[in-house]
Amino acid sequence: MNHSPLASLVVLTYNQEKSIGRTLDSLVRQKTNFPYEIIVCDDCSTDGTSQIVLDYASKYSQIVPIINEVNLGLVKNHAKALSLCRGKYRAGCAGDDFWIDDYKLQKQVDILETHPDVCLVYTDAVVNSIGTGQQFVRKCPDPQEDVYNQLLSNTFLTAPTICYRMSMYTSIDLHDILEQHFIMEDYPLLLELAYRYKFYHLKDATVNYQVDRITNENVEQALLDSCKFAAETLRVQKYFINKYPDRTIMTEHQAEDNYFKICYKDMLFLKRRKEALKYMKKVNNKTLYINLMIVLLHLPFGADIYDWYYRKKHPNTSALSVYFGGEACE
Repeated sequence: MNHSPLASLVVLTYNQEKSIGRTLDSLVRQKTNFPYEIIVCDDCSTDGTSQIVLDYASKYSQIVPIINEVNLGLVKNHAKALSLCRGKYRAGCAGDDFWIDDYKLQKQVDILETHPDVCLVYTDAVVNSIGTGQQFVRKCPDPQEDVYNQLLSNTFLTAPTICYRMSMYTSIDLHDILEQHFIMEDYPLLLELAYRYKFYHLKDATVNYQVDRITNENVEQALLDSCKFAAETLRVQKYFINKYPDRTIMTEHQAEDNYFKICYKDMLFLKRRKEALKYMKKVNNKTLYINLMIVLLHLPFGADIYDWYYRKKHPNTSALSVYFGGEACE
């Protein structure tokens, strides 16, 4: 490129030959009054992803292809991509998601340019269940004054919607976080930024966020994955609770309760009575509702009674809305 990029877009991909082209098409379509680069880190794919990335790079000069010779894993691949960014601002998109607003980058950079006290701009997103046609708009809350504690207690951001200042990212020592071997590449980083800086909510749905394997037929695996994700979220939360004890409002017991509640609700939806009871009994601060549910599920037909009540109260519940929540798209 002849001009230094004002923004760097990061794409992490691995074995996504069916979707990576759509992702890159949505990024090269961005309409901006400034130059930007697209750093694509392919993590040693074994399908045709690498070649597709190279083909796009040969057609679009703003694409910088990085083909790893060995598989680094998500977190290290992310760190490598960030180390290569030359832009003042950083945005990104996974290799199976895509941007749906051609002015997304321009809007976010304009906000950051005119609000020097803001570190990060996030937006709403359309959550799409692949192959089912189900779509929901995931609307994010506005940032509170204390966005760090807000984000610690509620992982409300959708990663491919964010755009932030690289100068504020590079001011953070992430060495200790990398040593924790978290499987999440973004949540710990976002918490570090939230601890120090202000966030801004752009109330547009700018990204189509792809959700795999979430259908009414295979919701079981999706909700089991939800419990695993919640367990890793808990591990990250406990790390920050201990790292910043003077600033952090959430306690370890509260973080654990959030995890237990997610898991018992998932197990109830799957009609796994014994596993739901196990998580309910672990809740530290039991409400009257939880205590009543524990009694109910000990009854022979307790699970059936709960299921009847739940279906009656939520007649249009789908696998996707259980997993992510949101408002149905027209």
